[in-house]
Amino acid sequence: MIPRERFYLVLAFIFNLSFGQSLPTILTQPKRTAVVVGTPASFEVSASGANLTYQWNKNGAQIVGATSASYKIDSASSSHVGYYHVVVSNTSGSVQSPVGA
Repeated sequence: MIPRERFYLVLAFIFNLSFGQSLPTILTQPKRTAVVVGTPASFEVSASGANLTYQWNKNGAQIVGATSASYKIDSASSSHVGYYHVVVSNTSGSVQSPVGA
């Protein structure tokens, strides 16, 4: 009998070979942004791959609801100062952008 973990690993490997899905690739990294207090700030990423999901992070913590290819702050304040990055994922795994400010 095959242990369950090995069985799922083999199935995942076969699935990836059959459907050609691979890790996401970040094509355009988010850029460092400096803005004046009270003005908008935005970050964008461009990625390729199938069935992509996005999660923006600030200072290593997930930003609730920030799950698209862009993240916008409507009116920047001192509470928004920090280091931002995005994790792009699909069923094959995930890649992280460099941490930027």
